[in-house]
Amino acid sequence: MTLQIELGPEEEEHLAAKARLYAMAPEDYVHKLIQNDLPLDPTATQKLTAEDIEQLSMRLSEGSENFPILPVEVNDRASYYEERL
Repeated sequence: MTLQIELGPEEEEHLAAKARLYAMAPEDYVHKLIQNDLPLDPTATQKLTAEDIEQLSMRLSEGSENFPILPVEVNDRASYYEERL
């Protein structure tokens, strides 16, 4: 599909500047924006279900069983400010 969009001079300038930040042609930058914004599944609601959250949580916690168990005091609010007292 080919799209044609009319941009004003300021919009064109901003687009070109943003594309330069990523070392991309403006057309490639806009293409990337569209790819990132559109869901892979056109029927997707972009809302996470409880099952999605559970799967994501499991993936994020993979390997955490090897983390040391720290005492509760480590996360005590006062411990963040010990040096300032």
